[in-house]
Amino acid sequence: MTTTSQPGTPSSGAITCSIAILPSGRMAMERFDPERFAPEQVARRPRHYFLPFSGGQHICIGNSFVLMEMQVMPALVTQRYRLVSLSDQPVEPKTALALVPSTNLPMKLVKR
Repeated sequence: MTTTSQPGTPSSGAITCSIAILPSGRMAMERFDPERFAPEQVARRPRHYFLPFSGGQHICIGNSFVLMEMQVMPALVTQRYRLVSLSDQPVEPKTALALVPSTNLPMKLVKR
């Protein structure tokens, strides 16, 4: 690891920079601009522009790890803990993109 002694730059630690403010032609994401979704604007952007893990040559190296972890972690939690509802109300399913409860479902974990 190399360090530089630029004024105002810490000698160790992490430095982060939002891609929304880099001068690489990216638009300011925090600004409300409905025109950015106009068909001619969409046609000018790269295919993987808004995907959370990107794609193509700039794909996130942790993409497959995170997708696997999203499946493994609930399995590990339910092996070690029992989920107990804190509500006396019956659970009413709601159809959305996935089947979800229609109201909040407060739960607690009880060690097995």
